[in-house]
Formats: sequence, structure tokens, C-alpha cells
Amino acid sequence: MGHAARPSRLGRLEDNPRGARRATPTTWPPAGEFPHDLAASASVAADARCLTGRNPASELVARCGKLAGVTRHTSLWLIAILIGGSACSDKDDGAAHGQASPCANVVCVEALPTTQTGSTASSSRSAFDTYSCPAAVNRDLSGAEVVHRVTLAEEGFLSVAMTSGPSDGFLLLLGADDAATCIDAHSTNVGAWLGPGSYFVVVDGKAGSEGEFALNAALTTPARLQADGVDPALAADALTIYKNAWAWGATRRSEYVVVDFRLHSAQPREWVYDLSTGALLWKLRVAHGRKSTDGVDLAHAVTFSNVSGSNQSSLGLARSAGTYSGTFGPSFRLEGLEPGFNDNTCSRDIVMHPWSPVGDAYVTKCGWARPSLGCPAIDDQVSLPVRDRLARPEGGPRDAGVLMLFWYPDTDWHAASTYLRGTEAGPALAAQMAVECDSSQDGTPQAGGTYACD
Repeated sequence: MGHAARPSRLGRLEDNPRGARRATPTTWPPAGEFPHDLAASASVAADARCLTGRNPASELVARCGKLAGVTRHTSLWLIAILIGGSACSDKDDGAAHGQASPCANVVCVEALPTTQTGSTASSSRSAFDTYSCPAAVNRDLSGAEVVHRVTLAEEGFLSVAMTSGPSDGFLLLLGADDAATCIDAHSTNVGAWLGPGSYFVVVDGKAGSEGEFALNAALTTPARLQADGVDPALAADALTIYKNAWAWGATRRSEYVVVDFRLHSAQPREWVYDLSTGALLWKLRVAHGRKSTDGVDLAHAVTFSNVSGSNQSSLGLARSAGTYSGTFGPSFRLEGLEPGFNDNTCSRDIVMHPWSPVGDAYVTKCGWARPSLGCPAIDDQVSLPVRDRLARPEGGPRDAGVLMLFWYPDTDWHAASTYLRGTEAGPALAAQMAVECDSSQDGTPQAGGTYACD
């Protein structure tokens, strides 16, 4: 047994709140008290990592004391080696009290964010064939599954993305280790706003189509966004809007774009996240519409519009649509999701396109990013990878578009947004989510106008 070679500075045993015993520094064992038959002692104490009695040290002392030549001091020394500073972990607590371990048939995720890999083909578990989520009711999920237990210490949006998997693989989020507690289900992405507690992420599929998978999971809280410089009020609003939009079916993408139009245009004020990994992908400058300024201070947007020809930015939640190559290069269209506030986004040709006057050279020269005709244009030096990551894939469903929030407080939009203030989508919002913007033609407007700094 490899522990025999450890240094003798171990400790005396003290109770901890879980009933296991931990070591506190002292010198063990006393001279002449080493076990005479360590192998025999180990065979009796092999299960000592999680002792089961009300007085576990005394219990094991009594058991080990039956061995020839093993004194009470020796037994205590052996216990200290076996459990030392690593008494029962959370995943062993059930077994420690004579119950089944909560991690016996599931993968216990120790911390978030996480990347998990595995294979349903090597799983011996096939307890779930039907689930309560509508998306899973008529799906063949008769194969073996792999279940992950995720424990949350605080509330937030849990986002899970299966980045690769079997051809018929399916992802499910459960409120308990019970198929009847299904919260969300999808082929690649699941998520929900959840409170503290334990939840279960299941990779399942059709019998005979099992295989390897990889998934990412992360919990996003307002504090997480604030750590990247997002205003606290915006952080709270952004996650409220995202959780509602997700629940109402606006997207199945874990990427999320948040824009703070209160900030000076020379500042990076567009945050691009992947909520399934917890990663900030980009922090960018973004243009506002030239008529959104007061005409004097060109660096700040103060008014917003949904009217064609206004040359103003629109507020509210939008969604990325398909790609095209236009006047300024590779671009992608946007779909406004809020009736009355940005539902004319497509017909106004409001798109995300490359825009060199948002880049470092222009901003260094002028002190602000040049306004557009209403488009949230970004630096042409990074626009292509941003477009490739955020645009809806060609031929993809509408919910394969990425949500993009354009925010400004103390406005009509902020007071009335259903995504921010509502409890359900309603017919008008549902109809707007179903509208798809045609990306087959160049909709990029010309730059229009010149400025003294140009």
C-alpha cells in the first residue's frame, strides 16, 4: 500500500460538519507504533474513505484492533493515512451515510464553466427513453444516455452547447435525475434561467446511433458581465431580455451581443459573448446613426428611430440574419424583433457591415467613430471573423440567428419592451420572431455626408 512511505507528520482526528474526520497537525505515529501487518490493516480499512458510523474513528479502531499485533495507536495512524486531509467529498456523501452516491451513475461537474467529453456508446445507463419537454416527446431517445449533474451556487442563465455528437444525439436539461422534470431540450443547445441547486444535463439519442460527444456549459450572471465593464443596469437588463427571448423561441444560439449606446463612440461599447463557455469573444467599437446625434456632439447618440430614412439607430432586441457581400464588403443583415421599435430594421437596410472610420486610425485622428446612416457598423479589421461567427448559417432556421441587444435607458423602448418587462411573448411578438430578412441582395446604404475631420 503506497501510503506506508508517507512522512509521519499527519495529525489527530477531529469531527467536521459532515461526520467524517479530518487531520490536524501533530506527530504520528509515536515511536515503535508502526503497523506490524499494514497489508492486513489495509484490507480491513479499505472502505475508510467514507466511514459509515456515528463515531467513525472509534468504529474503525474497533475493527482494526481485532488484527493481531495492531494497537489502538496504530489503528489511528492508519485511519489518518486513509482519510487524512481528503475526507469524504460531496460526491461521496451519500455513500458515507449508507445511501447511494449522487455521482454513482452520473458525471458530477465540479465547477463552471466546463468542457465535458464522453461517449454514449460506452455508457451502461439507459434509464430514460421519453422526456416531458415538448421538443423531445415524439423523438426516439431509446439509446444509452450520459447524465451530468451540475450544481449552481447562485442564480443565473445556464447555457449548454453540444459542439459535437452522434448523428441522432439530443441534449436535455432536467430539474432532477428524472425524465419527467425536463426544462429544455434541443439537438445542440439548451439553457434556462435557474436558481441555486442541482440540475442534470443529458446526452441521449436513438438506440444504435450512440457515439462520442463534447459539450460546453457555463453560468452567466449580471456580475459576470459587469466584470467586463458592462454597466450594472445593462447587465441586469441584458440577461432578463436574453432569458425571455430564449424561453419564447427567438434563438437557439449561445452567442449574445450587447451594445451600450450611452457610451462615447470612441469607446469599445459592443460586447460579444459565448454564454456556453462564459467567454468574451470581442469587445468592439460600433457606429451609431448620424441623425441619432444632436448634430454638435457626434460622439454620443441621443435619439433613436424605427422610421425609414431617419438615419437614426434603432433600440431593442435584434437577431442576426444571413450574409452577403455589399458596398463595404462582407456583411450580414439584421432582423428587428420588437414591434414598433425596430421591426423595420430589414426594410431600412440596417445591417452590420465593415466600417473603417470605426477603426483605430480614424478614432485617433478625430476622437470619435464616424456616424453611419443608422447601421451598427464595426471595424473592418475584425468584421470578417465577427460576421462568420454571428451570422445565421445559410439555409439555417430563424432561431439559428444570434441575439443582439441595442440598449439605452430612459427611453420609450426601455419602458415598454416586452422582452424586458413582459411575462409572455404574445401574438405580435411571436409574429415578429417569425419574420425572416432576405439576405440575397446588397442592402448596404452608401456612407452619405462628410465631416470636417474626414
